[in-house]
Amino acid sequence: MREFFMSDGRRKTSRKKWFCWLLAAVVLVSGTPVSAAELQEEPEELTGFSIESSEAVSAEPETDPDLEEPRELCTVTFAEQPKEDGDSALEYEELRMEVTEGTEITLPQVPEEEGYKAFGWSLDDEETKEAGSTYVVSGDVTFYAVRQEAYLIEFCDADGTPLAETEPDNQEKWTYQAVKGETIYFPELPQNQTGYKNLGWSEKKNASQISYAPGEAYTVQGHMKFYLTRGKTVLIKFANPTGTMYPSGSWQYECVVGETITLPEGPALDGWTNLGWASAKNSQKAEYKQGKSYKVTGAKTFYLVRSCSVYFANPAGAVYTGTSAAKFQVSPQTMYAVGGVRVPEGPPLTGYKNLGWTTVKGSSVVEYKAGDYVPVNKQVTLYLIRGKNCKITFANMAGKNQTGYAKYNITGGAGEKVTLPTGPNISGYAFLGWSTKINATSATYAAGAGVTLKSNLNLYAVYKKGATCTVAFNNLNGNTTCADYTKLQKKVTAGNTITIPEGPKIAGYINVGWSTKKGSTTVAVKAGEKYKVTKSQTLYLVRRQGYYITYKSFTGALTYSTQAVIKGNSVYLPSVANISAGVKNRDGQTLIGWSLKTRQRSKPSYEIGQKITPQKNMIFYPVFQYNNTIATPSKAALLKVKVPSQYGKVIFVGDSRTVRMFNMVEAYLGARPANVDWVAEGSMGFEWLKSTGYPLLLDKLKQDAKGGAARKPTAVIFNIGVNSLDQGSECVQFMNQKAAEMKKYGCQLYYMSVNPTNNSTMLNFYGANTTPRTGYQIISYNNLLKTKLSADYQYLDAYSYLIQSGYAFDRCRYGYDEGIDDGLHYNAGTYMKIYKYCMEHI
Repeated sequence: MREFFMSDGRRKTSRKKWFCWLLAAVVLVSGTPVSAAELQEEPEELTGFSIESSEAVSAEPETDPDLEEPRELCTVTFAEQPKEDGDSALEYEELRMEVTEGTEITLPQVPEEEGYKAFGWSLDDEETKEAGSTYVVSGDVTFYAVRQEAYLIEFCDADGTPLAETEPDNQEKWTYQAVKGETIYFPELPQNQTGYKNLGWSEKKNASQISYAPGEAYTVQGHMKFYLTRGKTVLIKFANPTGTMYPSGSWQYECVVGETITLPEGPALDGWTNLGWASAKNSQKAEYKQGKSYKVTGAKTFYLVRSCSVYFANPAGAVYTGTSAAKFQVSPQTMYAVGGVRVPEGPPLTGYKNLGWTTVKGSSVVEYKAGDYVPVNKQVTLYLIRGKNCKITFANMAGKNQTGYAKYNITGGAGEKVTLPTGPNISGYAFLGWSTKINATSATYAAGAGVTLKSNLNLYAVYKKGATCTVAFNNLNGNTTCADYTKLQKKVTAGNTITIPEGPKIAGYINVGWSTKKGSTTVAVKAGEKYKVTKSQTLYLVRRQGYYITYKSFTGALTYSTQAVIKGNSVYLPSVANISAGVKNRDGQTLIGWSLKTRQRSKPSYEIGQKITPQKNMIFYPVFQYNNTIATPSKAALLKVKVPSQYGKVIFVGDSRTVRMFNMVEAYLGARPANVDWVAEGSMGFEWLKSTGYPLLLDKLKQDAKGGAARKPTAVIFNIGVNSLDQGSECVQFMNQKAAEMKKYGCQLYYMSVNPTNNSTMLNFYGANTTPRTGYQIISYNNLLKTKLSADYQYLDAYSYLIQSGYAFDRCRYGYDEGIDDGLHYNAGTYMKIYKYCMEHI
């Protein structure tokens, strides 16, 4: 059968076929038979024909309901759009479909054509139908491909490498076609390369500035290549004045070279003023202001510059400004890091003596003298203490010969305490002391007595006539004439005093003193002591078998001291002060124990305060650990420290060490952990625990218990004792009594050891009036905890852990190291170690 196409491209059916259908319809109506030959003849042109019948035809002919009318077979053709020159459109024969009328078809994908973008199929003047949409066929139909000229859009790496090659799984994202005038949107940036940050897109390779941001719209005008714009990343850090890094997050972050950032405000510290930031530690000048813009040129650490002032004032409170015309001036001292200052001599005032300084206005108690080191951690004012000039004038018994006594004269200020000297030796006379009266026979003040100056004072020597005595020294049996003994002999007037010498030493024995009786081992006086002679006599050297313990420096070059120990006796190893680096305390060294070897830096063989019973002469060398070996905490490291899964909460109970440990936790994490709590107060001990700490803890346990039986138990860790080392027995008894009450609320009880101190450094820092906290006291306290606490408690031996792994001291009041070693509190890194140790051992 021949096919014809209409002007719109749809296929026509031949006239013969239409005629046959018409004729068949007539036969069915009239019943007139028609031969097959007649059907083969070419019909005349049918114009204006009509059908007649001799019989009337019903308007609605009867039909057999069981006879289903056949459906027409339809052809669906897909073709190119007809060309403008009138040529027939190219048909896609492989897409042609033969389906029955009423069939729903799915339109296929438009075949690709280079340089064009397919949008779908069109039918007559209808709107374009997308590939994949459906269409119900009602007759022969032709669909025409709808395309528009398209341009290649390609996204490349900065150097021009197509991203479709480096990320083939995302090829359609990085390379596609778009038509002129179409709006596209720049894609999200690919993953950053190490050391770089992707910034956006540019029309140029290796551009330093972006032209388009991800998500930005762009109207296509032609073929385009866009190139990734990236910047080199560097780390910007912020640290305190001494170089201790502030936590990551808001204080450490990556920036792109060329980026402009705003410098933050430094952390606040009570009594200090933040001045800005500098490029070097311990700077006194701020190069960069807080809140100002800074263009990043490379990796950089900014160090906080802050200051506080130490003011000096006269007794009335007027501050010395250093601007007066006086020859001697005292100016305020500005500090740029936590540390201390040397106290100056106050301005002189005629008729008065400067006695020292006090922190309390109007006080007469001298806290610091000129030249003393004053630890300063915040702004402070020191007030000068003066005393009216007073003089003690010394003379002989008759009040004469004052010239010879002038060397004894004392000048001081009212309120000052002085020590009276010993008068000159006069042959045949014994010096008794000093009197306020001439020719006195008894002394008002003995030699060496302390006197508080109130006004001018005249003192006169008091002597008593006496015989000349000889004091000889001999061995215990009194039978030696050895020169080592005879050279020690002294002649002195009865009633006068001598200083007892050290006796000759022999191997395997120690000199314990001198006896007044031959053969007696009872010691009457020891070497170095003052001894009043009343008659001629012989002193006999008392020796015992024993050993000498010598304490030397780290390298062995210096000897700190030598200690004699009688055989069978014991001693406790002492502390020596840490080696401080001042404001650079992180570069200092901490005494962590003793060794029999020089230059040992870790894992000491002997603890500070350890009891030893020597069996031979021994030499001990301090084990000094570098403070910078203790890692500074970080947020990332603290986030890894988790409460064990068997507990719902952990509560710490303690003193200032606990407070500062959690200052560190909060400072570096930025917040208190939700399942960690503490009950603690600075400078507190056992009495506080009884009266305040324990009731507060009990309230918390009661609140937690409201969670019901399904809740997990609470771990309670006690760490009380460093401020009450003399109350160990009372503390253990109290804890044992309260255990059952606490366990009612579903908790597990722990007691952490009292951890090391450096008593020498602590006394140097806080003063001689500070309560001692020696190594021996701490060891004894911990032994009580280990042996006397009931089975309701588990002992956490953080003390031994620190001795073996190391620790360092710092005041660290606000969570960050301050650069001050006080011998009592730890640096942030050590607090981190203790916190982690507890969580890993409960």
